[in-house]
Amino acid sequence: MLTLPEELFLLAVHDERGLTPFSSRVNLGLAGAVFMELSLLKKIKTNASDEIVVIDSKPIGEDLLDKSLNDLVEAPMPVPATRWISKQSKLPLHFLWAEQLTAKKFLRKTSYLFLGFIPTQRYFLSNLEMKNSIVERLSEIMYEKSILDERSILLLSSKRKSGRLPFRYNSDCNHSFFYLTFS
Repeated sequence: MLTLPEELFLLAVHDERGLTPFSSRVNLGLAGAVFMELSLLKKIKTNASDEIVVIDSKPIGEDLLDKSLNDLVEAPMPVPATRWISKQSKLPLHFLWAEQLTAKKFLRKTSYLFLGFIPTQRYFLSNLEMKNSIVERLSEIMYEKSILDERSILLLSSKRKSGRLPFRYNSDCNHSFFYLTFS
């Protein structure tokens, strides 16, 4: 199963144009998705002051999530969640997640010279099936009265904040929650 940051990244990749690792909106979405994934895995929670508290420091087995968890463990004092997400979004998350997804063969990387002299990478989907299965799952939730699950709700929230949804919203949405949240 893919993590929330991986699913979010795959949704951000344009089917034909791919994606370059320069979007601050996607970085912010990825930072939030890392926070949500660690929460879903019961590794962290927030206290009454909205500070992140590590409740399980055992590694997950995903390099980038483990690094984020380790950074929280080694923090000298509790960090407010919004500050941590903001700080994380300034890291090269876009590039790091792109490289991880390339290593897993979900993306392929091409290198070229932007404007003829600036070395640049662009990432393309290796297989549209993975992205399409994510879009299909989210569409079913929104339009076909599928059961709402935490992971999909969080992914929809992350995607909405970090860029265009991979499908158009219309009034046929069956869940009033999404109508209120995403209208």
